[in-house]
Amino acid sequence: MKHLLVTNDFPPKVGGIQSYLWELWRRLPPDEVTVLTTPYAGSEAFDAAQPFRIVRTLGLELPGVEESTMYGAPALKVRGTLLACMASHKSAEPGSLVVRIGFDRMSVNSAAPRCP
Repeated sequence: MKHLLVTNDFPPKVGGIQSYLWELWRRLPPDEVTVLTTPYAGSEAFDAAQPFRIVRTLGLELPGVEESTMYGAPALKVRGTLLACMASHKSAEPGSLVVRIGFDRMSVNSAAPRCP
């Protein structure tokens, strides 16, 4: 069985949840584990010492994706079109990610009841 952990909180970032997640995931078979997390200072050395795969730059692995900004926030764009960015509005949850999805892919919203 393959396991994927998607988290913003993973070493070398220091903290209780970071340590807890690392302790859990390091005990799984290394060939069955991938951790998808955010870049962090010192992560290259930490990642190289782990027996399992850690991915920190997934967006940049996609063809045509480049780093950019949107309203002053970090963003990823494909040929100048927004793919994803950090939410910058004051009402957004801190650390939220905005991902662009076409209307044709929003099946969840199309099933929602409509207001008259």
